[in-house]
Amino acid sequence: MKINIMILLALIGCGSKNMIGTENIPIYQKEKDRIMGDIELYQKNISYPYKASKERQQIIYNNINKVKVGLSKKEVLEIMTKPDEANLTYKYIKVKTGKELENIVGFSLMYLLKREVERGSVIEKNEQGIRISFDKSGRVIDINDYSNDN
Repeated sequence: MKINIMILLALIGCGSKNMIGTENIPIYQKEKDRIMGDIELYQKNISYPYKASKERQQIIYNNINKVKVGLSKKEVLEIMTKPDEANLTYKYIKVKTGKELENIVGFSLMYLLKREVERGSVIEKNEQGIRISFDKSGRVIDINDYSNDN
């Protein structure tokens, strides 16, 4: 009996912090879906080095000034079209603490103009683009323009 309980506890403990029920879906994915909804990306796979086409650059540059703090995700997507990336945003660096959901503060949409490599800091990626940040309710809280930094 003790062995069965220990095995059961071991099985329950294996990854249970990151899973919900028997669906085998990470809890952050459910929260991501709840907060961000269904966001269709401009392109599914980005090849590096990447540079947006002249037409794409024009759309981004011509419309970014229409995006204002307080707009909804729907309004931003109507103005800017599909983003290149959509990511959750966190209060602090994402670490596995068992309280990952408390760390999520919203999400961001990235409109890439240029990126040399897939991973690293903005400087390491030699990245240029526009990042629009939203709170959990889906309202714009910040607009960061990285298009002239490099």
